[in-house]
Amino acid sequence: MNGHDADLADVLGTRETATLEFKRTAKREGKRGDAIGNAVCAMANDLTCKGGGDVLIGVADDGTPVDDVDVSDRALLALTDLRDDGRILDRPSFTVRAAVYRGKPVVHIHVEASAALPVRFEGVVWVRPGPTTRKATREDERVLAERRRAGDGPFDTRPVPRASLDDLDLELFRQAYLPSMVGPEVIEENGRPVELQLSSPAPHHSKGAADRSGAAHRRARSKQPHSGSVCAVHPVPRGGLRRTRRR
Repeated sequence: MNGHDADLADVLGTRETATLEFKRTAKREGKRGDAIGNAVCAMANDLTCKGGGDVLIGVADDGTPVDDVDVSDRALLALTDLRDDGRILDRPSFTVRAAVYRGKPVVHIHVEASAALPVRFEGVVWVRPGPTTRKATREDERVLAERRRAGDGPFDTRPVPRASLDDLDLELFRQAYLPSMVGPEVIEENGRPVELQLSSPAPHHSKGAADRSGAAHRRARSKQPHSGSVCAVHPVPRGGLRRTRRR
């Protein structure tokens, strides 16, 4: 182990969460099958959209480290083989290493959130809706499948889930996008906060409203011909807004 590694208790916390699971041993069999495989599958599915998660082997459920944890190369290789043994598909990206938790050696498995959802272990989809690993419900699987479909589109049509208002040029939104999509009398009467304006689809215009919106509106329409669908604003970095088609 690298003596300069930070103590994972300070980095990850001392209580199980949707992104952190403790295991006393690396024993694979349990009352619900392979407990380590189930946990890795659940972290890869990332139901709570946190970017993946971590499994610490050598820690009791109450957050107390246990003694005599095997952190040898052979033990780490045995856990790494989980990625390639064909039981977890699509294969997630994860790393296995020896680490320190509350001053004692543990095995740290860090799992990245998968883009190929839903991930299945031995044919079963596992998720972590909270500080526990469970079989996915039908609704959980629907959410994961829709997330995958959303991620399969071109990059410039994807929303940015972690963006905030601070990442947007709101002045550009007010001065360029809104006048091109909404009639001036609608803008004047709209008292909703900016957050709701950004999350709403653009309304269909009456002919009079479209005429009054002027050249900016016609330019926007010429770039993307109207076919009866509506458009959505996605959060994008400061410096520009884009308009995408929602089917």
